[in-house]
Amino acid sequence: MLPIEVINSGTSELELTASILGLPSSVNGQLSDSSLTLSRSESVTVNLSISASLSATPSTTAITVSFGQGGTQSSLALDLIIEDRQEVVINSAQYEIDAHPQGESNLTLQITNLGTNADTYIIEISSAETNNWYSFSLSDLTLALSSGETKTVVLSVLETKSGAPVDGYNAAISVTSASTGALGDTFVVIVRPVVASAEIGLLGDVASAKPGESVYGSIILTNTGSGVDTFTIDSVGVDCGLSTSVTLAPGLSSEALPWVCIVANDAPAGMKAVKFRAVSSMRSNIVIEQSVGYQVEPYWPDNSLVAVLLDEGKVSLGIDSSTSTIVTLQNMGNVEVTGQLDTMGTDTGLLRIEWMRVSDGELTNEYTLTPGSSIDFKLTLTSNVARSASASVVVQATSLGSGVLTTDDSVALNVDIKGPELPPNGLALPLGLSVSQPAALGTMGLGWLIAILAIMMIRRSRNNGDEDSSEDEKENEDEEEEKEQTELGYNECRLDGDNKVNCPECDARLGVPRGSEAPFRFTCPKCDNKIRVIE
Repeated sequence: MLPIEVINSGTSELELTASILGLPSSVNGQLSDSSLTLSRSESVTVNLSISASLSATPSTTAITVSFGQGGTQSSLALDLIIEDRQEVVINSAQYEIDAHPQGESNLTLQITNLGTNADTYIIEISSAETNNWYSFSLSDLTLALSSGETKTVVLSVLETKSGAPVDGYNAAISVTSASTGALGDTFVVIVRPVVASAEIGLLGDVASAKPGESVYGSIILTNTGSGVDTFTIDSVGVDCGLSTSVTLAPGLSSEALPWVCIVANDAPAGMKAVKFRAVSSMRSNIVIEQSVGYQVEPYWPDNSLVAVLLDEGKVSLGIDSSTSTIVTLQNMGNVEVTGQLDTMGTDTGLLRIEWMRVSDGELTNEYTLTPGSSIDFKLTLTSNVARSASASVVVQATSLGSGVLTTDDSVALNVDIKGPELPPNGLALPLGLSVSQPAALGTMGLGWLIAILAIMMIRRSRNNGDEDSSEDEKENEDEEEEKEQTELGYNECRLDGDNKVNCPECDARLGVPRGSEAPFRFTCPKCDNKIRVIE
């Protein structure tokens, strides 16, 4: 801009018109005032502005600036000098870059010489901020550019330390003329730490199986981060046949990755889950996990919910005594079961049965078993008979699990009841001699036969025998009939003619319960002895 002072040196007012003569076509000139009105002795400053287009070439041209009114005119002669132009610009298709810790990230810059002469330019990286996280490099530090020429320079960035601000770090790329030292242009690049992220998607899963069977499906991994990353994929805590790695660019997904998991044989029924994990190799602290749920179906082998195990196969006890054995229940399935114990078998009425849960000492036959667990019961058997006998006891467990009611039996428990010892059969003779029961009975029969023959001979010889002899003979015959009756066992007795009995223990004369028919059993109200009445 050139200031020009215009003065009215005449004695009258002037109305002047301005003009510029001699300008080249590539140059544009403009005055701040194209017309002036000046009073006598008045002065005004007019500014001249000159601009050249990009096509202008260096030259020197004479131009004239005139102000006039009619025949009155004043001109100012000027030399217009067009010099060489020095101008350079930096451009790029992007102004942000994500820095990786595992490799350099690149950004391409275009540098163009808009000047009229060829020049060499120096390229530098600078920033007003402190940089503790990145290292920078340029593919070229100097460029020689002809007028209008464009060349590219590659900016490379590497993350050397974590913790850079996530909103970005500003790095300035400047271009300076090597000939004049004048700063040509500056381009600011925003550097951010690369973001590692991913998503795990699930595809068509078979999500229900029994223990020992398989559940299976597929997963897809999508890179939702800001840079190329390699992810290691596997299952957590269980082998599902999936252990691989995939490399994905931002926004891309992997192919379907199949997996198969075998349900553990001891897996309880209910909902379970298998977890899949993807770990970023770019940032090892980035771990993506996704769980897949599946249903473990109820299962028990051979339709048996509970195994019933006996500690012994045979027990013995005396009359009015008891014995105990341990019964173990084990849950054979994978569901919780509840139930109770009972007994069945042969001649179980000869025994009184009592259950005790060993774990807490409670007198009960009820149980609750979690999958695979077991519990012990103490089974106490008490004799309910006063003679030798035997019984067979089967323990029966009735269980309910997952809506299914089942009955499981144990093997038979043989019970031997030992009655009291009876007097020995036969006769004991002096001098340590003894006679067996058959021999004793034969001897006694022979003796009775001899006695009867003697009596008959006496009756023949005494036709008028006295009445006492007849009564003795009758008593002997009654005694013989009594001996022919079955001998009484331990705590056994017979009804007399009054429908009463004598207690074998306390000899109390007792009436029997109304309507009772031999054989039957009742308890003496005086001594509490158990009495068995026979015919």
